[in-house]
Formats: sequence, C-alpha cells, structure tokens
Amino acid sequence: MCERESILRAALDWTAQPRLVLHPHAEVDIAHHTGPHWPDLLSQDRRRPFPCTARPCCA
Repeated sequence: MCERESILRAALDWTAQPRLVLHPHAEVDIAHHTGPHWPDLLSQDRRRPFPCTARPCCA
C-alpha cells in the first residue's frame, strides 16, 4: 500500500527550511488492538509518542 499511496511515504524535513520529502520505500506500522473499549484505545493512542522527524504511518 505504501508503494501505491505516496502520502504514506512522505515526511517533513526541518533541517533548513520545512519541505516535504517522498521516500521511495516504506513499511507500514500496524497496531492490532483487541479487547479495550474505544475510550481506552483513545487514551492509549494519545500516550503513544508521535515523532515529528519520522514518516507518519510508516516506519
């Protein structure tokens, strides 16, 4: 899916001036959740770090 959808291979580069970089390849980071209710999932997701230097949705 990442190869087809370029936005999933995108990252922001903040070194000099903000710019969008499209990487040729990416791997999808899929989280599997079983059991908790929706509020619990939201709480867990909000505690999960979101590094601004990494590509969103891809590792």
